[in-house]
Amino acid sequence: MASYVLIGLGGALGSLLRAWVAVAMARLTGPAFPWGTILINITGSFIIGFVAALTATDGRTQGLTELRTFLMVGFCGGFTTFSSFSLQTLDLARDGRAGQALGNVGLSVVLCLGSVAFGHYAGTALTPGRERAAAARTPAGRVALAVLDRAETAPAVLVAAQRLMALSGGGTVQALALRAAPATSFLPSEDVLTAEIQAELAARQDHGAGLRRAFDRWAAGGPSGPGGAPGWTEVEGPPAAALARTRPGSASIIPAGSRSSPRPRCSSPPPPNGRATSASAPASL
Repeated sequence: MASYVLIGLGGALGSLLRAWVAVAMARLTGPAFPWGTILINITGSFIIGFVAALTATDGRTQGLTELRTFLMVGFCGGFTTFSSFSLQTLDLARDGRAGQALGNVGLSVVLCLGSVAFGHYAGTALTPGRERAAAARTPAGRVALAVLDRAETAPAVLVAAQRLMALSGGGTVQALALRAAPATSFLPSEDVLTAEIQAELAARQDHGAGLRRAFDRWAAGGPSGPGGAPGWTEVEGPPAAALARTRPGSASIIPAGSRSSPRPRCSSPPPPNGRATSASAPASL
């Protein structure tokens, strides 16, 4: 029920904004050609592409199903207007302006596709890195927290955390496996179930088990040191929230690293006051 309330609120806001933009553009450019509808659909295409990428499972605001519902289904549904585009194209054709009718179709299709692609890549560029290793001093000793969300990169993240501990004088590696809700990756009302999405959703059913298998294979190699055997924690949700909930003791856990990191960066051992240090996990070691 809450989802429908969000859709209604978003749709109302989008419809009001669409009416205002359409009137403003008609006053600015004249009513002879539907520049307002073109601008509205281009802007809406960018918004839906940007929000879809930003709130995807591996996005910066992953897990926010309510935000996707409000903006993608509600706001964009009320703001963009294919029906107005269709009616205006028909009116142009019936008025004998076939060239302008075709121009309206061409501009709308090409520019809207370009806008949604630009929004998607802009949102993707803001997503955080997947490979992370963090370290902090706790009352029980030094701990490296390896944040895992993909089985194929988990070994590199764990090895990076292990190397950080070795460079810092020893400690314990704690694995934090993230299980993001797959519902945030697919909205039936807005998305098309492509083969890629279908394969991703199917793979996520075994996501947690795959992370655990990768951790067990790494742990079987005997990574434990003076700090004790490696630990395992599995949570669901965005990385920042997961770190806040699962940090060991009163330690401050700092996520670090990105997919673009070319090599690990290891800091010196922390000062006695217990300030946390961090290191980036490399793409390959």
